[in-house]
Amino acid sequence: MIKAFAKSPTAAWVALMVLTLSGFLSAEYGTQQILAVAAIMALSAIKARLVLYQFMELSELPLAIRVFFNAWLVVCAGFIVTLFALAL
Repeated sequence: MIKAFAKSPTAAWVALMVLTLSGFLSAEYGTQQILAVAAIMALSAIKARLVLYQFMELSELPLAIRVFFNAWLVVCAGFIVTLFALAL
């Protein structure tokens, strides 16, 4: 039963809402800007991965494509955090 709930759209929606609230709280109450941005980008990458796997059925695709999309998320999030750090 728990496994079925974990794959349900309702569970994904709840997870997305919790991650969104966490990002908001991190932005509002974070003491250091760079840590807040890094946390927000990490949460955003997790949310994007959740959407890709849960709603776009990325888990059904070959391993090479899944690795590419996961790496793409990490590179994009890291690039944004790096650019923000350089702008400080």
